[in-house]
Amino acid sequence: MLKTATIEKQLTLNLESEEFAGIQRNISGRLTSNALDDNTILDITTRPLPLKSQEDKQQQFSKASSLVFRWERYGHIAQEILPLWKRHWKEIALHQEHVPLAPDFDRYYAYDLNNVLHILTVRDKGTLVGYVFLLVMPGHLHYCSTPWSVSDLFWLHPSYRFGWTGIKMLKEAEKGMRARGVKILQWSIKFHFEAERGTIEKLFTRMGYFPSEKILSKYLG
Repeated sequence: MLKTATIEKQLTLNLESEEFAGIQRNISGRLTSNALDDNTILDITTRPLPLKSQEDKQQQFSKASSLVFRWERYGHIAQEILPLWKRHWKEIALHQEHVPLAPDFDRYYAYDLNNVLHILTVRDKGTLVGYVFLLVMPGHLHYCSTPWSVSDLFWLHPSYRFGWTGIKMLKEAEKGMRARGVKILQWSIKFHFEAERGTIEKLFTRMGYFPSEKILSKYLG
């Protein structure tokens, strides 16, 4: 079982406050406050969605060509990812009125240090615009001889959801998992998000994936 560091005090994060933007996790296992620049946060969270004009298509091509996919450690992106995490949560999370976003920083650090957590980042000229969080296990509980990986999180900023960008991100994730000896890779898709967008399952299907399980959710509060 993974061992996690001890937090000196329990924090309840108000994600609508400026405090959330300033939470930084350092590698010693302590939470500290270090406010991020508000303009930096707004820069990534308020970019307009891509248009259909020829000029904008050229801009999209320029964006796509500037993207860099890279495997990074959680400790390297822990502060940078927070504003994106918040937008991700607002976009797809269920039961938001009852279940606030409150990441378990200790556990993420522990998974990272034990090589369970593997993160693929997507950057545009150095700015983080997407990520894939994958949990890798040496074997499934039912199939202990087969290295297995399941998705924890994956998200791409709406301004980059065009062309082949999403497929490139997923293919890079597959490539990284193969290099780590993973034989089975599973992704979780939110039904309500898929019903609204209508493209995610098709994207995976074209890549050779097929539906294998259903997860049912109910708030018991």
